[in-house]
Amino acid sequence: MTLGQLRAHVEQQYDISAVDQKLICKGLLRSDTAMIRDLVPNESKIVVMGTPSAELASFQALNARRQIGRANNLKYRASASDVYHTRATTTDEYGFGVFKELNIAHRRQDALQMLHRLGRDEGVRQVMRKHKYNVQLLRELHPNERTILGYNRNHGEEIA
Repeated sequence: MTLGQLRAHVEQQYDISAVDQKLICKGLLRSDTAMIRDLVPNESKIVVMGTPSAELASFQALNARRQIGRANNLKYRASASDVYHTRATTTDEYGFGVFKELNIAHRRQDALQMLHRLGRDEGVRQVMRKHKYNVQLLRELHPNERTILGYNRNHGEEIA
């Protein structure tokens, strides 16, 4: 039996493509036309390394979806030029300074109203006074950032 025939048998038995197989016996076995008895000493084992084709295809599809997700995340990530700034109108010493919503045209005004409503909420204001919190920037999270509940940057300088 040749190494090529062994590769074909492994491909048929375990669904590991011959191209993706690594045959090892005291080093990598490469020559498909060589006879196994000439390359492998008596009572030695040949180790086959490879991934079944179905698993490999599944992994490649998952990797492609991840790449698309990363590209979308970069595509829709908000930058400094994408947001609109408005100054808060609170008289409290503790509260929010600037509200920032995303530059998504059809919901921009709604988002800004929501941020201002949060800033005026009496429960939020009481907590901020009690703990002496002063947040310089309250920012809207982008819809692609749905894997997190929010964040706090630089000890309250910016929260979302």
